[in-house]
Amino acid sequence: MNKFFRENQRKICILFPVLLGLIYLVLCLPRLSVSITADEARLDFASRLSFSEILSGDYEYSQPPLTVFIFKIWGTLFDHNIITTRFLSTIFGIITILFTFKFVNYKYKTKAACLSSALLTLCPFFVYCGSIIWFCTLFAALFVISSFLLQLYLDNREKKWLILYFVVATLGIWTHYLFVLVWLVHIVYLGICKRYKELLGFVAPILLFAPWFHVMVSYFAGAHKTTTDFQLSSLANFWTEVTGLISTGALKNLAILIIITYTIVFAFLLFRNKRQKFFALAFIIPMSTIVILCALRVMPLPPARCLICAIISMPVFMGIAIARSPKKRWRNLSFIVIIAASSVLGLFNLYGDNCSAIACSDADRVFLDVEAFALEGEPIVTHEQDLFVELKFYETDSHPVISPDEVGESDYWLVATSEATIDKDVYDVFSNATLNYSKSYYLYKLSRK
Repeated sequence: MNKFFRENQRKICILFPVLLGLIYLVLCLPRLSVSITADEARLDFASRLSFSEILSGDYEYSQPPLTVFIFKIWGTLFDHNIITTRFLSTIFGIITILFTFKFVNYKYKTKAACLSSALLTLCPFFVYCGSIIWFCTLFAALFVISSFLLQLYLDNREKKWLILYFVVATLGIWTHYLFVLVWLVHIVYLGICKRYKELLGFVAPILLFAPWFHVMVSYFAGAHKTTTDFQLSSLANFWTEVTGLISTGALKNLAILIIITYTIVFAFLLFRNKRQKFFALAFIIPMSTIVILCALRVMPLPPARCLICAIISMPVFMGIAIARSPKKRWRNLSFIVIIAASSVLGLFNLYGDNCSAIACSDADRVFLDVEAFALEGEPIVTHEQDLFVELKFYETDSHPVISPDEVGESDYWLVATSEATIDKDVYDVFSNATLNYSKSYYLYKLSRK
């Protein structure tokens, strides 16, 4: 096998990453058209604002503005429909895979690059991230690219790599606050490599982020107020979200067995392969930092996607560790089979919408019901903020989505997730509680008397 990689290295380095990119595209495509979630709708809603409004930070999406800017430019060029907007995340996912292959091939050679990038491509949660309107794959791409640039500088001592690194690292913190964890990984890695002078370079990204610092402080202050007692069950739920192995019915016991086995394999590789320092650190430091902050009630446990750098480092690390263990081939093969089984079951859950981390609303179907009953120009109203931004994504000229404050004397349609209490002395109510398409909502037509 090693002889094959040596003899065909050039062809593999060109064709294999392209093949993985195509496979990732095929895996993401089926989920690009599913109904939008509230988080996605908030980001899309923010991307429709003006550049000055985005820069002010006064909107529902509470993260730094780079992601919003990018989605705004993309939406301006290719429209704000759900497939094209989500496709941008798929593109960043493919970029992540390509640079992962290049990085690992540079550091650990072709065999490790092929295996680690293949495991990343088939990672269910990474496929999920590539099919939503969110920062995840952009964050992942900046993480991998910045790490690669840092390694190039450490090996070659050329200042161009260090300058490029700090540019990308600055873009990372303008993507999401938790890119600070990536900085922490890099700082510890520099310490291990005994390159202390380079640590002073982090002053520049910090200063460039200064205009947004007050927003970050208020964000974490708000998060602190919502913290609850930390429970180990939260970590278990987090782990099952990451692996995509939440399942029901006949596959539930199989999923539990694979989760346990997968965890044992990962722990074994982690403690037996200390030479792969970087990707081990990229998993350990973000995870341990978040656990400590949650245990101290500084912040609530974030969604799994917020730790995307730790998530993508898992399959990459395992791929490198297995590829660099030429002895005991049957053991390595059994590891690959376990990881592959995890990916297959996780992808099955992903496409079946059985995983709580990927649950979608059916807000798009509300409009099918409205069109079946409503007259031209009748607006849609909801008192629920999350539902409002979801519906806003699908609004049409025929049926605009407005806030309750904008309601005039005309008839309108009220959408709610539970039965609404309506003053029947003021309104005549036509209720279609059992909807034809959207089963999650109550729909009422209100006409003033």
